[in-house]
Amino acid sequence: MHILIKLRIYFLILILAGTFVNTLAAPIAPRPLRILLEESENVVIGYVYRIEKLPDNFQYYDRKAILLVKDVLQGNIKKDTIQIYFSGKFICPLPAQYIESTNVLVFPKKRENMDGYTTHALSYGAKTISDKGVELYKARIREMQEIRNITDEKEKQERIMDWLITCIGQPETRWEGVYELYPHGDFMTSYCGEEVLPNKRYELNNEQKSKLRKYILAQNPVEFNDIELVELIQNDNDKELKEFLIKCIKASAEYNFWYAGYMMEKIALFTNRQDLKLISDKMKKLNPVSEGYSDEVKKIVQEYIIEM
Repeated sequence: MHILIKLRIYFLILILAGTFVNTLAAPIAPRPLRILLEESENVVIGYVYRIEKLPDNFQYYDRKAILLVKDVLQGNIKKDTIQIYFSGKFICPLPAQYIESTNVLVFPKKRENMDGYTTHALSYGAKTISDKGVELYKARIREMQEIRNITDEKEKQERIMDWLITCIGQPETRWEGVYELYPHGDFMTSYCGEEVLPNKRYELNNEQKSKLRKYILAQNPVEFNDIELVELIQNDNDKELKEFLIKCIKASAEYNFWYAGYMMEKIALFTNRQDLKLISDKMKKLNPVSEGYSDEVKKIVQEYIIEM
């Protein structure tokens, strides 16, 4: 699972538990790659060589990441090594996190009148990535930098939509496209409010829809964040999609009852099926620690599948 997704899930757990005591600010709006590129002066791919702890009285930060600069994709950073100050605590808003001996895509922000950098957009501005992820992110960043230079607005928006779907085609960059195509699927968007949603002025054309459909139907089961995209690829009397969703619900029910319930509820909503919604609501009334819980879940799942 991508480190960013892990951190966001952890963040949700903390919200639900009511453990946040930090009063600095509310959670910030999610920042997918395209937005980060627009907002940031510097974009760097580096290697976290070392993490150093800072004195207890060192302002907001308690750690410093020593980064070996591998590529400068945006900005004028000339040094081979940079220092990025951060907090290793899970607080609100969630800070950027750096892990020793890993590759990172980072959006460094120069500290005013001080040495080193901080991270733009906090947790969204530092992405721990694999070797494969390094090459994928470099390619997507260069593509978006070219797209930003297009002067024809219609062509530019079409290219952006193509680019978002290309991001979805690889697990390493999937969220970057998923969030902008269907931001309602991200719990952080709901938490921050409607005003942070990306501006969606263009619908998918047939070629884009076909490509996205191919990516979604290749998953088994569909990823948590991707279930929302099903609404964008469904056709009238879509038997292929129906069979795919039934397979996904069955697979999820075998290892994650909560996710199965979530999928059932979402499918009922975007198909506007009140009968399915009533069945999925039964899942919420079950006690997860009661005897026979798993058997009851499987009964509800089977009832739901029959009605689909």
